Amino acid sequence: MMISTKGRYALRVMLDLADHNTGEYIPLKDIAHRQEISVKYLENILASLSRVNLVDAARGKGGGYRLAKTPADYSAGEIIRLAEGSLASVSCLKGEKKGCEKAGHCRALPLWQGLDQMIDQYLDSYSLADLQKQQAELDAAEAAEAP
Repeated sequence: MMISTKGRYALRVMLDLADHNTGEYIPLKDIAHRQEISVKYLENILASLSRVNLVDAARGKGGGYRLAKTPADYSAGEIIRLAEGSLASVSCLKGEKKGCEKAGHCRALPLWQGLDQMIDQYLDSYSLADLQKQQAELDAAEAAEAP
């Protein structure tokens, strides 16, 4: 399993919205500039996030995007899974028809299922608020080390 650019960017965008969470809509161009992501690519990501109500979108003057919930209510796992579609470590676990014709006697299947469960649990254990807190702690440590 490798998380694509789309998955990484979706998480970055959600963190950006969390960092600038004032209740106001944030223009797409502002997010794109801060994250150094093309506006066109970012539009696709935010449209996906908006369709499933992870973000609120408003068009026109004063429009843009904002979080639909508090940063603590979003897990990294839900964001990445939405962007990626599947985080399955092997192809036989992808899609709606989990398994394959050999699943009944595949001795490695429990290994792959366990790995997928661990990945999901790990990613779901981090909220946007957790990631913000970690960054704040790193920034504080760097500031303390500076002369």
